[in-house]
Amino acid sequence: FAGFGFATKPTTIMVILAFLPVLVGATLHWSGFVSGLFLSWGIYTLKGVFNVSDVFARIGIDREMSQTFFAAILFLIAAVLFVYAAWRRRIVLCTLRGGVFAGAMFLTALPWLIHNNVLGGNFPPRFELGAPNHLTPALDAAGVFFGQETDDNGRPVRSLSQDIAVDLEHPACQPTGHKEELNRYWGDGQGWRHYVFLPWRTVMNMDSAGYYVTTMPALLLFPLLLLLPYFWKKEGRWLRYLFFATLFVVIEWVFFANGVPWYGVGMFLGLCVGLEILLQRAPNTWSKGVISILLALSILVMLGNRFWQFDQMRNILEYPLGKTSEAVMRERTIPYYDNVRDIIGELHMLNPNRPYVYRVGTFIPYFIPRNLEIIAAADHQLDLFNCLYQEQDAELTLKRLQRLGFNSIVFDTNTATIEPDINGSLHKKVMAFVDFLNRSDLGLQIVVNDFDQGIAFVLLP
Repeated sequence: FAGFGFATKPTTIMVILAFLPVLVGATLHWSGFVSGLFLSWGIYTLKGVFNVSDVFARIGIDREMSQTFFAAILFLIAAVLFVYAAWRRRIVLCTLRGGVFAGAMFLTALPWLIHNNVLGGNFPPRFELGAPNHLTPALDAAGVFFGQETDDNGRPVRSLSQDIAVDLEHPACQPTGHKEELNRYWGDGQGWRHYVFLPWRTVMNMDSAGYYVTTMPALLLFPLLLLLPYFWKKEGRWLRYLFFATLFVVIEWVFFANGVPWYGVGMFLGLCVGLEILLQRAPNTWSKGVISILLALSILVMLGNRFWQFDQMRNILEYPLGKTSEAVMRERTIPYYDNVRDIIGELHMLNPNRPYVYRVGTFIPYFIPRNLEIIAAADHQLDLFNCLYQEQDAELTLKRLQRLGFNSIVFDTNTATIEPDINGSLHKKVMAFVDFLNRSDLGLQIVVNDFDQGIAFVLLP
């Protein structure tokens, strides 16, 4: 299952590296479990997944620390605890179990690794986690590949000449989109308080009310397992390991997924089993009654959330259910999509020198055939545009867009709404972009501009 999960989505590693300490602890000693946790955290730190400096900055500590040094401390603690655990119990059995786990996981994921290496033409093979994309063009705004038809990865390349190339060291070319997207899901607070209360804010859906993921208040009952007599009994040993492994996944999610709920989906196994045990193993009738009422109320809240989500996404969800046709789904999503799709497809065929569309948000890729070849830029937070517009010269920016092969722009007019601060960096980028689109002297042709539907479609001259 670990192999299949990892092959489906690499972020499953968060769950896998929480289960491995359970394997060590259950085979050797509880100190082996703690050793495995420090080992997993050390791997994250060494690979840069856990960025020590970024976390320090978030909690208000103005200090730099070497990733390697921090990882070495974690590895040292892990080694000391592992030696203690191995001295007490069966190291051979633990090694065999770990080998079987790792080997079975590797063999399960091997077909995907071979597939990716064959498509990439890699020899000798390497640990290739994704299939290569040779369809979407590489945009070289700095002119590095000027004069070349393909880049080092074999993708078609569109490069600017040196006279209009951008300066990648310019402040406008320092991306801020990852922070704006992150703040969308876990808020923009600072300090320890921000980290500590992230689970509370997520469970209460305070930072982001997404279409796809909402969580229920019953998850806040999970810590009550510590008060359950069964939890501390010998037969509850499995529950203790599940509890602390789940807690570790929650910590991983807080620091790595940063509050994006679906990246922490692995934690819900432990959370749901824990809630079931909280009810099943309640010590008396009164406790069972209270837990039953709380769970029932929580489920009713979630049903309300799900009905709201279905109403919001009815246009998309009814199609896979077979209740509506493809044409009805397109019209219900955004009525303009049909016409925009047809124009984009026609421009792609008629303009071999400029066959691409510049996309800022919207769901339109799902409606465009061969969209990987047609949509050359998905600039959701306008970092690319901000770099191209670094001199604030609209005519030069237009020339850059044309040279990069763009014939049109499709724009989600709600782009700035993910940022609550109207003076924030995303709002400033959106205002500059809108000002550019509204320049009457550039010859831009506005085909669609409907703020209520949240879409604008502009043809470049």
